[in-house]
Amino acid sequence: MEELHQYLRKTGSPMSVDLFDFDYWVHCLAEFVLDKCFINIKDLSYGVENVPIPCVNELDHTQPDTIRYSTQREPTEGVNLNLDPNFLCSCDCEDDCQDKTKCQCWQLTIQGATLGGRVPNTSVGYVYKRLPEPVTTGIYECNSGCKCAVKTCLNRVVQHPLTLKLQVFKTAPRGWGIRCLNDIPLGSFICIYAGRLLTEQGANEGGKNYGDEYLAELDYVEVVEGIKEGYESDVLEPEMPLSTPER
Repeated sequence: MEELHQYLRKTGSPMSVDLFDFDYWVHCLAEFVLDKCFINIKDLSYGVENVPIPCVNELDHTQPDTIRYSTQREPTEGVNLNLDPNFLCSCDCEDDCQDKTKCQCWQLTIQGATLGGRVPNTSVGYVYKRLPEPVTTGIYECNSGCKCAVKTCLNRVVQHPLTLKLQVFKTAPRGWGIRCLNDIPLGSFICIYAGRLLTEQGANEGGKNYGDEYLAELDYVEVVEGIKEGYESDVLEPEMPLSTPER
């Protein structure tokens, strides 16, 4: 992959290195095809995504609830997001950020991975736009203030639009699920989980009315702390945003 990346750079190719894979067991052209189904919606995003997202049901005639598809997070009343560009740490790399020691954004990821007494690991994070191991402390991607190329930077992954072929499908015991229709290389990014950001109160009210099966708690630290013995449950904490999907 290193030689391929160097070739793409020297030839000035607009293609990104994650468009390639050399693992013989990855059959990227093979595509899953459902023999028959009762419901077949051609594109659940109705043109919002770069790639159509079909929705199928081979079990019964149930259709998914009507939704307004969104590719962006949407904060509701009471949810405050820090979107100040001055808050961002930006790099001045011009080598697709392949040298992690010189990229300020990479260094934030590496420094964060040492929290909690962890052993420093300079190789943490993406490897040619794929993630071989989870980074529980988070990844700091390059941003709008960086000088690196948006399409080919090795530290820009989740910010790009959807490229993989996905399919929403009905399962017998678990409701609606989503799957990839093609083989994908190990560590490839699939898609984001976007939707409305709710306060805790708003999420509780919505859960009572519509169910909370697809709510995602964003403040994982508080979730873990809340179940520990001796947790200060009487301490008033600010309302933290929750995410409910619109996908």
